[in-house]
Amino acid sequence: MNVHFVILFTIFKKALKARHFFNLNLNFQVRRDTSFRTSYFALPRREPSRRIQALAAAKNGANENPDLEKNMFKTEYELPKKEKYKETVDDRLTGAVSLQLEEESLDILHSFRFIDEECKYDPKVDLTSCDLDSFRRNLACLQMVGPHKVTTKRIQSLCIHPTISKQIVLAGSANGSLGLWDINADRENDVAEFSYHKAPLNCVSVSNFNHCKIYTTSHDGTVCCVDMENQLSTNIFSTDFGSRIKHLTWHEEISANSLLISHGDGSVGILDVREDTKKVSWINCFERSCRTVQLNPVNSDYFLACSGIGGCKIFDLRGSPKSACVTDISHPKGLTSAFFSPDGNQILTTCNDDRLRIFDCSSFVDNVPSQKKSIIHNNHTGRWLSVFKAAWFPNRNDVFHIGSLMSPRRYEGGGMNSVGLLGNWEHAGKCAKKRNIQFYENSGFLLYDLTHEEMLTISPVIAVHPKLPFIAGGNSSGKIHIFVPPENTATEREL
Repeated sequence: MNVHFVILFTIFKKALKARHFFNLNLNFQVRRDTSFRTSYFALPRREPSRRIQALAAAKNGANENPDLEKNMFKTEYELPKKEKYKETVDDRLTGAVSLQLEEESLDILHSFRFIDEECKYDPKVDLTSCDLDSFRRNLACLQMVGPHKVTTKRIQSLCIHPTISKQIVLAGSANGSLGLWDINADRENDVAEFSYHKAPLNCVSVSNFNHCKIYTTSHDGTVCCVDMENQLSTNIFSTDFGSRIKHLTWHEEISANSLLISHGDGSVGILDVREDTKKVSWINCFERSCRTVQLNPVNSDYFLACSGIGGCKIFDLRGSPKSACVTDISHPKGLTSAFFSPDGNQILTTCNDDRLRIFDCSSFVDNVPSQKKSIIHNNHTGRWLSVFKAAWFPNRNDVFHIGSLMSPRRYEGGGMNSVGLLGNWEHAGKCAKKRNIQFYENSGFLLYDLTHEEMLTISPVIAVHPKLPFIAGGNSSGKIHIFVPPENTATEREL
């Protein structure tokens, strides 16, 4: 029996050794085969798509001769780099130029001659002075007009003419053109568009001292004054064309003869627009990327500026450029806008950390403004949308507005569950992603979502008439949604 045990033990020991040797060979073989496959049987890189190669789509899904269309690459699979617009010749507007418009569009310009400043509006639907409950109900009564095509490219800036005898919307586009929409005109001749800038029009406003003059600030580094009565566009300032950073982002009117302008290098300039001087003095506010600038509505000796690299500061116009900063309000990320409330006691900022912040600046000269409220809001508009800029409702210190990426009540008549569980395709065809304009209280409470059945696109750029209940929103297609009072102002929509 012992002999049999010894024989079995010897056989089992040899089997273990053989198995270990086999495992070693197997592991080596696997590693060798893997390396062999990687070296000799790797699939070739796929040719870049026509979109990446900047080629037009093939007709009928066929590519007849793509070699004739391809860019010249150094290697077979090198991707083409995006062609960056680089100016080599300064072809920006200098002097004055006549507005080139078709004969049918001249009616809009002629309407500026009949602006009646003495016209009064019925205060029954005055959104600037009513209580919050009436404000919310009046918003619910507004009816949408549009969307109406005003510019050929994405709307970058928006303004409603402050007169109450005519309803005219001004829109600055991403290609530098200025669009005009006369809401009350015939649909065939209600829009005019003309271009005199070479880059996106970042800011458009109507002069507080002459309602026939419109100021526009462009990314090409120019500020223009458009005289609608004489149909002229005049360049009143241009940055140094040879400088590395030359774009302008915003402007604010100080007086009939001076403007505040914000520069992409982080400075703010005081521009004298009179023809005999046209001088500018600069205040260094940030290291770079000054986004918006605004005078204090109560004390015009101070102005507010914010930066795209983070930071919000108040400056004294009477001080020297080095000691002009009065207070600094830090933010964790870059800002897209910062604005005073109409009474000058609050500051509203829009930050890239998805926050809207309200600060108490009633005593900013002596104390650093304290944060009153921080509101979570998705501000990541991305590449194809203009940035959000939260702004106060005209003449109200308790309400502000901003665009939204949300889509309230997006499924109607059954929604996705009706399709997935019940197979109700008829209801599914009625599903719509409605977009909205949001109105907040200064306490952070969402007051109202202004929307409509046909408002299916995001409106990141918003403008409100300073006296009348007219609210406009511009989208990336160059279209404008505008909300106006109904013909019967006594009707109220269910909230």
